[in-house]
Amino acid sequence: MAAMYELSASEAARRIRAGALSPSNLVAACLKRIDATEPTVAAWVRLDRDAAARVAVQRDIEAREGRFMGPLHGVPIALKDIFDVAGVPTTSGAPDWAARTPTVDATSVARLRAAGAVPMGKLTTTPFAFLDPCATRNPWNPEHTPGGSSSGPAAAVAARMVPLALGSQTVGSVLRPAAYCGVVGFKPTHGRISAAGVLTLAESFDHVGFFARRVEDCALGLALLAGSDPADRYSSATPVDDYVAAIADPAPPRIGVLGALMARATPAMAAHLRSVRAALEAGGAQIVDVELPESFPVLRAAGEVVLAVDAAHAHAALYAKHAAAIRRASRSWSSGGGASPRSSTWRPRRRAGPRGPRWPASRPVTTRSSRRPSAPPRRAGSPPPAIRRSAPRSRSRACPRSRCRPGWRRACRWRSS
Repeated sequence: MAAMYELSASEAARRIRAGALSPSNLVAACLKRIDATEPTVAAWVRLDRDAAARVAVQRDIEAREGRFMGPLHGVPIALKDIFDVAGVPTTSGAPDWAARTPTVDATSVARLRAAGAVPMGKLTTTPFAFLDPCATRNPWNPEHTPGGSSSGPAAAVAARMVPLALGSQTVGSVLRPAAYCGVVGFKPTHGRISAAGVLTLAESFDHVGFFARRVEDCALGLALLAGSDPADRYSSATPVDDYVAAIADPAPPRIGVLGALMARATPAMAAHLRSVRAALEAGGAQIVDVELPESFPVLRAAGEVVLAVDAAHAHAALYAKHAAAIRRASRSWSSGGGASPRSSTWRPRRRAGPRGPRWPASRPVTTRSSRRPSAPPRRAGSPPPAIRRSAPRSRSRACPRSRCRPGWRRACRWRSS
């Protein structure tokens, strides 16, 4: 019989519901596994043993009484340290001056709690969920990276510390570390899972995702987390499907292969990819060769501009306050990898209540419910705004962002400086 820490989230939940597994014993097994592997992997920022044990005991009592909170009753989970948990500091992988202690759970965390999950603590992230690596190591080979920015979640699930972990992706921060660590990474459609209460990198691209060891666990996680959330203006109102039932008898997948990208692989990697393709075809998958459109390089460049603009629009205030410290903490930003010298990229999405964001009136902020003004019409035949180099505009022309702070005005397209 497999060790308890080897169980998937779905299998653990089934055993708990059947009375064959105690949440307390499962949490204890995970803690023992963490003690054995954490010195090598370094996946945890905060492991809250006492709180996890208390919640597990409560789940034990409820299970004995036949009161199950939800599909993840008694199952341990962990969170990338950019997700808000009430009363627990969120460090975002950054120095102490960037840490804060929220008073409300992120929507995704609240939904997992409501499903009966047992939060174990916070896992590492690259600083501000951007490019600079963190100290976490790949559990399969400590000399290798686990990938980022969701380094801790991928490594913790791969090392069997927890069966399910929340992460996030703006460009590749779920799928890349999942591939590096050999686990299942799931990134849904943008807005399918609310990002309220999660650190912002670029709100147009930010996704909440998760890591597991089985596809069934990802389907279960999506079923619990998907759904509209008024606190996130990008949240999708599309009805939630029965994702668990959808994988019970799945159709053969149709998989595209990008030959142009595979041609850039090293000989060893190319051979490995060919073997993967053969295995997928043997398993019944339909393999389709796909060519990238000519616009692909431009689309990628445009995406980088959107990321930079989103970051600059939302996070200039923190950079203005901590510019020197940010440059010291993040090589990516100091070397020009970020949006601009005026744009820091770390601030959680604020929950918009009936009367607007919960900020003092003296501190203006940008939230998901406040939209930027539309760009001016583009002349026929001119290149897309993302790659156009416009001539300086006259200062006499009015800026539509009448409430811009000075830090924004310098990069505003309506200003000459």
